This record gives sequence, C-alpha cells and structure tokens, in this order.
Amino acid sequence: MLRIDRRIGSQELAVPLKRMGCKVEVCTLDYADVAWVGNGPNWCDANDTSGLLVNDKVKVGVERKKVSEILACFGDSRFVSRQLPGLLKTYDVVWLLVEGVYTAERDGRLKTGQLFGPRVKHSYEALTGFLLTLQQKAGVRVVRTSSFTETVHWLHTAYRWWQRPWEKHQSAYALDTVRVPYDPALAKQPSIVR
Repeated sequence: MLRIDRRIGSQELAVPLKRMGCKVEVCTLDYADVAWVGNGPNWCDANDTSGLLVNDKVKVGVERKKVSEILACFGDSRFVSRQLPGLLKTYDVVWLLVEGVYTAERDGRLKTGQLFGPRVKHSYEALTGFLLTLQQKAGVRVVRTSSFTETVHWLHTAYRWWQRPWEKHQSAYALDTVRVPYDPALAKQPSIVR
C-alpha cells in the first residue's frame, strides 16, 4: 500500500498513481509526502546462533520538494530542524525528491526553470552543497525529477522496485558467462629469451 499525505503538495499524486495501478491510501503522515513498506535484505544478527532472520521489511519515506521549496530551506530551518530528524527517525530509507529543472550559469549562479521565483539569487554550489550534505552526512537519498509527470513515474517505479524480493534485484550485476580464450603471455612481462 502506497500511503500519500492528504495535504497540499502531496494529495495530487494519488489519482495518477491509482491510474498506474498502485494501491493508494490518502492519510495524514507526520513525516514524508509518500511512504510505503518494501522488501529489504534478510539480515542475520551475528550474535544470534539460532539462525533466525530479522524482519526484512523496510519503511520507505519520500519527501517531495520543488526547487523553490529547497531554496527556501536555506533561510528557514523547518526542514533541517523538524522534518529531517522526523524522517530519519520514522523511516529506514529516506528519499528527498527535488522536482524542477535547474542548472548552473557561467558565473556559478543557479538558473531555475521558473520565470517567477524568489528574488534572492542562489549559487549552484550552495544548492548542490546542501544536497550533498544531506546525502553524505544524513544518509538521505536525493533524486531529481524535471516535472510532476516524471515525479509520478519515479514514485511508481520506486514503489514497484521495493515490492519485489530483495534477491530478485540483479540488474546491476553482470555475469561474464562467455569466456573468450586469450593468450596468457600477453599479460606477462616478456622474458629475456622472448
């Protein structure tokens, strides 16, 4: 079940996700805009000699913010002091979904796709540094989407990914099943005789 917060900024995700085949519950979430329970790895406690596996269910929380909302976080500590600690305490896996287009100008200023937005000019480095800090120091996974439509598709894909058993996710592993014979002499330093 995909749980979506009923407040503005989240609730509009419910209808398109239902159309895509997701089971959706619109409710009030204390933290996150979207949440679900997914399949994680079976971790065995090293001190446990019984061989029993710990519950493999993982709580996933996704906080969706538009680029302008992320920029507002610089001057407002609500996200860092309230939302972020709540997300990290509530969920095993936390995603920050940054929706909107932005890039760097030649002089390092941030260029957003908005014609109207905050008058304060931010640097690309400030925004990227903020997101890197969230990733590296808080363990938050950050994903960028360019539009509402891409956000809906990303959520659909991520939700379905977490519904599959952990061991079934093998697309990142490449197995070399075809061995082409090679001349081992090519990999060795040539001898004086050679």
